[in-house]
Amino acid sequence: MSILTDTDLKKILCYDEAQWNDTKTLLIQDGSDDCITPMGYDLRVGGFYKTFIAKPNLDVLSEGKSIAIKPGDIALIGTYEKLRMPKDGSISALILSRVSQVSRGLSNISTKVDPGWAEGELLIPIQIIFSRDVIKLNYTRFCTIVFF
Repeated sequence: MSILTDTDLKKILCYDEAQWNDTKTLLIQDGSDDCITPMGYDLRVGGFYKTFIAKPNLDVLSEGKSIAIKPGDIALIGTYEKLRMPKDGSISALILSRVSQVSRGLSNISTKVDPGWAEGELLIPIQIIFSRDVIKLNYTRFCTIVFF
C-alpha cells in the first residue's frame, strides 16, 4: 500500500460521471484540478453542516454566507465535492487536517474513507481546539483527502 501522488491521481481521476470507467476509476464530481496537491486532494466546504453545541441542527450554507464555529464546538461539514471510489475496492483514503486551517485553531477529526465508497458528499467532523476565536468558513478548502 502506498500513497497516491498527484501524478497517480491525474491518471485515474475524473470529474464527470460519464468518464468514470475502468481507466478513470476515481470520480470527484464538482472537483477541480486546482485542488490536487502533491499528496492528495483538498476538499472544500459544501452546502450543508451541523454544529453540536451552538446550533444542533442540520443547516444549509447558502451563497454568500459562512459557517461560524465557536470555540469548543464540534461541527460536521459536508464536502462540496461528491466522491466515488473505484468499484473494485482497490483504493481507500484518509482525511487529514490542512496546516493553514490548524494555524487558525481549526482541526478536523481524522476520518477514513472505505474502499468502494460511492455515496457522494462526505461528512467531515471538525473542531476548534487551539483558538478562543469564532472561526468562519465558506466554500474554501478545509481538509485534504489522501488516497492509498
